[in-house]
Amino acid sequence: MNRPCIIVLLMIVSAAQLSGNDVLSAEAITQNWQAEYSGSDSNGPTVIGHWQFDKGAETADSGRLGLSGRLDGAVPATAGKFGGGIESFPGFPIDDKHHAFMVADHPELSPTGAFTVEMWIKPKPQLREASLAYLIDKKYASKNDYQWLLSPPDPAGRRRMNVVLGFGEDTETFITDFLTFEQDVWQHLAFSYDGAGTVRFYQNGSSVGNVTRPGRLGIAAGNLP
Repeated sequence: MNRPCIIVLLMIVSAAQLSGNDVLSAEAITQNWQAEYSGSDSNGPTVIGHWQFDKGAETADSGRLGLSGRLDGAVPATAGKFGGGIESFPGFPIDDKHHAFMVADHPELSPTGAFTVEMWIKPKPQLREASLAYLIDKKYASKNDYQWLLSPPDPAGRRRMNVVLGFGEDTETFITDFLTFEQDVWQHLAFSYDGAGTVRFYQNGSSVGNVTRPGRLGIAAGNLP
């Protein structure tokens, strides 16, 4: 599997408290995306997990559940966006090894309704050599949970954000248009799922697309890390 050659600052998975749509989640992403999360934004009741990778606490979860993880081939990086980060490297076919941060399965990591996933990334030059670049993968080859990745590049080096959601019996893929991911520049990425068939994508606080699959509801819970 090809893991992304990207430095990641943090990931946060939040269960959105919504009323039929993800307007509140969209407002939070577009207005607050440049800020470092703290207080209730880091460990409040809607936060499932918040991993900041700071020095001395590289695998700790700042969220209320304390879902600490482990480094599996990725390495700590001190020059993060706000503090620490983790650095990943090219995977298969360049180096057929894991370069990841792993968190054990937990029931709340499979939200039953709406949820949002965010991260900061800083693409390295080696990203140009990668085909698929996996950002988060709780689905793998199953038909449960979720997967977030960057597609293979087009001739101009642009990539699409792909989100694959598992609904138990089958999966659905949600894809943006081609986007530019600038090399050696920190950028904020996010997607939100409203629990009712619509995924919305964001890059640096701006909406970069939404896709609706009518009839879909919450994802099916799996048991993979």
